[in-house]
Amino acid sequence: MRNTAFFAILICWISSCTAGGETGAVHQGGKMANGFQLAWVDVGSSWIPSQPFPMRLRLTSSDRAEGIQLLEGPNPALGFALYREGEIPAWHAGAEATAMAGIEGSQGMLANGTLGPGESWETSEDLNLYWLPPAPGRYLLSARYLTPGGAAETVARPIEVAPAGLAASDSALQKASEVLLAQAWGNASQLWLRLASGGFPLAPRWILPAGKWPGKGTIRVAQQAFSPLADPPLPSYRFWLVWLNGNRLAGCLLDHQGKSLARFEQTLRSVKGAELLTPVQMENAELFVPLAHRPAKGSELVWFRVTDSGGRAEEWGRWRLPQEAGRVMTAASPSGSVALVCLDSAQHTVSGSFGPLQPEAPALRVLSHFDQGKILFTTVLDMRQEMTLLLVRASENLRSVSIHQRGADTDLDAGPVAIPAELKPKDFSATWVHRAGAVLVMRDESDRLWVTSPGAGAQWKPVEGLRASYNFGVAGSLTGIVVWGADAVLGLRFQRAIMF
Repeated sequence: MRNTAFFAILICWISSCTAGGETGAVHQGGKMANGFQLAWVDVGSSWIPSQPFPMRLRLTSSDRAEGIQLLEGPNPALGFALYREGEIPAWHAGAEATAMAGIEGSQGMLANGTLGPGESWETSEDLNLYWLPPAPGRYLLSARYLTPGGAAETVARPIEVAPAGLAASDSALQKASEVLLAQAWGNASQLWLRLASGGFPLAPRWILPAGKWPGKGTIRVAQQAFSPLADPPLPSYRFWLVWLNGNRLAGCLLDHQGKSLARFEQTLRSVKGAELLTPVQMENAELFVPLAHRPAKGSELVWFRVTDSGGRAEEWGRWRLPQEAGRVMTAASPSGSVALVCLDSAQHTVSGSFGPLQPEAPALRVLSHFDQGKILFTTVLDMRQEMTLLLVRASENLRSVSIHQRGADTDLDAGPVAIPAELKPKDFSATWVHRAGAVLVMRDESDRLWVTSPGAGAQWKPVEGLRASYNFGVAGSLTGIVVWGADAVLGLRFQRAIMF
């Protein structure tokens, strides 16, 4: 709970520091209602999805008013409506955002104050905290403040929602801190990092610019291989972002305020054409970057090490992979262990190992094998004692799919779930939630997302308003399931898919 309070304070502070917007004042206000006027001070005209949209507002009172919630957002008294010409506005308020943080009945951090006759109060807000960007197009934006005597509303401002222009994205659930979902994406020139509650990614969060990058290639967010205390030390709020463009490997280390602490860039000469896997970040911000290299004589995992001060990436170790290895993945645990998981090229057998990160290659063992069907997705659920995997297996003709959990004390199977003939599956993601069991997400050939929970009479349900031309995923909590997708046009978006 102390962690949650810290995040709320930190998010509000960051919001107030970053929502400056345009430098020129606009001063457009609505009618004076019930002794109050709400006016725009600064607001932009174009909103690029997945990027902040800063706004400044001024609330002015003509008479003495008490009980006003003078709170930097999300503010329960402040709401926004984004709608097309001719539509009825639907208001989204800060109370909704704070409630989505998982604290039932929460009304945010109340800060009741008083405004005297003619006095004003200004607030800086980010529309991302209230509203997920809709499809590209022209809209009207209105703000409303609920006062003890009624509502004060601004005039409507026209804004354009532009295409997101995503060129790459990645995400990592930071189990080390047990609260953060870190996501990175890049457009043609800029790289961004988004941090949010891992169980409630729709709740208040912050978005940080991470500097320039080549505009193409692969982006990865490093997983943290350490477990901070209940009130974590500062290193838990440092995040390495790594990208690979051709044979150029580079990265930057950000803190929770968006400050770049270190950078590195390296030309790779001995591992050309390698695949960038999920990097591993240690508590002192030392970074280990794995690259899956497939030369003619066999496959290998080549590790590069970067110190916490950045500079260069030095080769650190090489792990020989099985000749039949197809897909390869790495994962870090809060205890400092690192898992290596290999799927064979026939997609029938998963092998793996976990333990301390060392330059010498670990011994792999078979973790799961199926004679029928193909394994289409695998993720590491746990590494506290033995490695526990979650697998998605499809029939040979892709007309049904099942889910399997494999671990030292776990051998669970759910499904199969039939796939309707009109749907053409592209790939899958999955998670396991304590109260709901397995949750499956499918992406079809049109990049639409579908969700189901295997069981009697299971049906695939579309995740409305969500597409994923890049990566996608699913997160579970005690209150429901949230599916997210990163799309070149729509940007990074979220939808609640299943409520308990």
